[in-house]
Amino acid sequence: MPENGDVAVTGSVAALVLPVSAGRREGPVPAVHAVAPDRRRGVGLRSSQVGTPDQAGASLTSVRINRWWRATAAGSGAMGENNMVTEPGVILGYGNLVGVSFEERVSAAAAAGADAIGYSVFEFQDARRAGITARDLAGIAERSGVRVAELEIGLGFDGPADGRRWQPAGFPWELPYMDAGVEQDLIELAGAFGAHHIVVTASTGGSGTASAARFARLCDRAAEVGSKVAIEFLPGTDMPDIASALSVVQAADRDNGGLCVDNWHFMRGNRDEAALRSLPADRVVVVQLSDGPVAPRTDDYFEETLRHRALFGDGDWDVAGFLATLRAAGATAPVSIEILSEHWQAQPVVETAKVFVAAARALENPV
Repeated sequence: MPENGDVAVTGSVAALVLPVSAGRREGPVPAVHAVAPDRRRGVGLRSSQVGTPDQAGASLTSVRINRWWRATAAGSGAMGENNMVTEPGVILGYGNLVGVSFEERVSAAAAAGADAIGYSVFEFQDARRAGITARDLAGIAERSGVRVAELEIGLGFDGPADGRRWQPAGFPWELPYMDAGVEQDLIELAGAFGAHHIVVTASTGGSGTASAARFARLCDRAAEVGSKVAIEFLPGTDMPDIASALSVVQAADRDNGGLCVDNWHFMRGNRDEAALRSLPADRVVVVQLSDGPVAPRTDDYFEETLRHRALFGDGDWDVAGFLATLRAAGATAPVSIEILSEHWQAQPVVETAKVFVAAARALENPV
């Protein structure tokens, strides 16, 4: 069990998560600490310390944070169609910082000058079991001045919602297909945070059914709380590349539906340059970026994906060029930093956040 009454939480495909020991992260296990820490003592709050707000107070918190982000976007000219908050800028994705409390995460992002952070539905589910609500977390984010813009991850949105394991070849963790409970949690979080988007992946082994119709329904639910939905194409799933994921998005035909374009999955999967250049700008919801070597370090796709991504410039890829290709086509989607790295996860959290955010901003203005 984690110390200080913290909550142990299952990790997701978006994050290799490690425990904290003597100020450093050691050994891969799918657990993080996910509670609101006491500012005075620097330790996690137990559920009894957080308390449950009354219904009116909870509603006011949700309304307040949504109005805050919408007012910010309107003031900067960033309000899109359908009354949605659009591009939040640079997002410090969930998987970059592990073994930290929610408050530590938003504090590190604020110190680094990030515009927003990502959050995991799996972490939220464990926090909720300890009595911590989405609105509790939204209040922490609001006080820190950092938006929670990205929510991950609905695994196999078009698959069997019967408790079966979502299992692309080599995936190391026991995580189920997205079901009605996970969907509701993602929508609840999106509403509480005023999130820009929700990320989902496809089924595996041909188990998906009615993909376009189910994606359309999910987009409709997300639109009710002002959020978009992005399919992350992922090798090993039934939507492994841009073309396969885009076909579902276009068939669903929802204004708030699109793609999560992760350059890691592009470079390590089907490197279809023509598909990248021709990708409709309005279908790019978010661009997740990292760097990597020309040759994989291992034949295990998920081993490398979850442990060995590199900071921009430390690998061999033209990350700035990849982003420039999307920008040239008119895509204005935010950049979400997605550097899942054992090396960086062993460094001080604030230092890591500062390095990542500065490097991400430099991608938009390469020397």
